[in-house]
Amino acid sequence: MIDLKEMHTVTSPLCTSFESEGMTIEIDIFGSAYKGWFLTVSDENDNSVTWNDTFPSELAALTNVLEIISDQGIRSIFET
Repeated sequence: MIDLKEMHTVTSPLCTSFESEGMTIEIDIFGSAYKGWFLTVSDENDNSVTWNDTFPSELAALTNVLEIISDQGIRSIFET
């Protein structure tokens, strides 16, 4: 498990809530000077998904999750 506190991360100002299909999610983006940007999405039931790969920018992380929602629907994020 990645310890974000140990990596001296910063929280992106692009973190946001997003609502679609009657579901609200929290999009959290954290950056590290030497590891890129991490993406975690959680729902109102405390389910969460953290991407294994990092992103080159905070905008790339946000764009990725919004494209998934646009293409596959918001619920697809939590499907295994």
